[in-house]
Amino acid sequence: MLFDLLAIAAELLFWYRQLVAMFNTAAWYWSGLWGVFAALDAACLPLGIFLLRRRRGV
Repeated sequence: MLFDLLAIAAELLFWYRQLVAMFNTAAWYWSGLWGVFAALDAACLPLGIFLLRRRRGV
């Protein structure tokens, strides 16, 4: 986050375009991109529960 703020303050054009593209909720790719992140999170939850139960021996 500090790097992002520094890049904005230093007016690094490439990084500014990257941030705008990443948080542009009106873009066609936004739902798919963040949907993939949500799917990865959803896949990690059962894995984490499985590993926790295995470690505790339940």
